[in-house]
Amino acid sequence: MLMTLMLTCQNVSRTIGPRTLFDSLSFTVNSGDRLAVIGGNGSGKTTLLRILAGLDSPDSGRVSLSQNILIGYLPQQEELDEQATAAGVLYDALHEEHLDEAERHSRVQAMLSRAEFDDFDAPVKILSGGWRKRLAICRALLRQPDLMIMDEPTNHLDLEGIVWLEKLLRNSFPGSPSTFVMVSHDRIFLENMAT
Repeated sequence: MLMTLMLTCQNVSRTIGPRTLFDSLSFTVNSGDRLAVIGGNGSGKTTLLRILAGLDSPDSGRVSLSQNILIGYLPQQEELDEQATAAGVLYDALHEEHLDEAERHSRVQAMLSRAEFDDFDAPVKILSGGWRKRLAICRALLRQPDLMIMDEPTNHLDLEGIVWLEKLLRNSFPGSPSTFVMVSHDRIFLENMAT
């Protein structure tokens, strides 16, 4: 398989107050890479992921994306509209996409089916933590990103949910990302998924 450069991190540094989180960090992400970021609580893992996703800026250095690379981002704590339905959350995630109604409907239905939702119209407010996490993962994947950045994707997932996520990330479904950077404290999940 031909490796394609997707993201370059060059001499990235970040401090919070007097504390240095990381200094002169450099690496690349190529297509097919499945990278795990590990470290203790408060060591800057989430900050690094937010910088890679373009949501925060480094103090110095730079992050560059190759042309036409779409990034998906799954935050550690999902923010979902409590008044929406599962399907409504996904429809809302596609509101800026240039898709006709049939394509939008097809993507939402397919993604909820892949996530094994029984009721697409289930209100978010009644969903358990695990089903909320599945919905947040679906929302992040809906735009079919080339590179997925995931902060603690196994949080709130039970064993069945983790098995589902592993299957999803192994490219078992159309539109699943083949390249990702993730943070997780679940060692078995990391051993199963990271290259």
